[in-house]
Amino acid sequence: ERKMESLLKSCGKEDLLSAFDELGLNSVEDVALIEPSDLESDLGIDAETAKSIVEKAKEQHTFETRRAAVQSTWKAVEDSLSVDATKLFYKHLFETYPEVKPMFDNADMDAQAEKLYKTVGLAVKYLDDVEGLIPVLEEMGEKHAREYSCKREHYTAVGDALIWTLKTGLGDAWTPDVADAWTWVYGVIAKTMGDAGEKVNA
Repeated sequence: ERKMESLLKSCGKEDLLSAFDELGLNSVEDVALIEPSDLESDLGIDAETAKSIVEKAKEQHTFETRRAAVQSTWKAVEDSLSVDATKLFYKHLFETYPEVKPMFDNADMDAQAEKLYKTVGLAVKYLDDVEGLIPVLEEMGEKHAREYSCKREHYTAVGDALIWTLKTGLGDAWTPDVADAWTWVYGVIAKTMGDAGEKVNA
């Protein structure tokens, strides 16, 4: 009910909560699946408001579905692969994108693998508080730009290698929905860090 209240509040229509209950629309998913025109006629609200409520419900439901997929599969990675997965990641990264290898010439790769593992884990944890995640990623993006001359294309290479590593490690658990969720979450990481890095290099 709190999620429904939050949804309606974001549309300025929290006073409709009891009306939604009476219609049997008790969850964000219920609202995401309804046609705006049905909402309009059942509640006597204007078309624009009905469309806004349904669109926001779809966005919220998609986010919650993706978050659940990412968090559950990351737990599987933690339980079975952990730091070994990040070593596999770097091996694939350097084989597929040899141009990034010089950036790691003086790096302790065991320590680097541990850092990557913790960074992805932090991002997964912060999916419960996306507003708190953004400044953390921005700070990391600035640091990578200053200390390692990291550019946007490097995040693309890292993303490809990360997705490959997860797909390899998860096997049959790597479904289209899981692939969509991880592509989305890494897209948020890459864009936020890349944008922050470009400001440093501007």
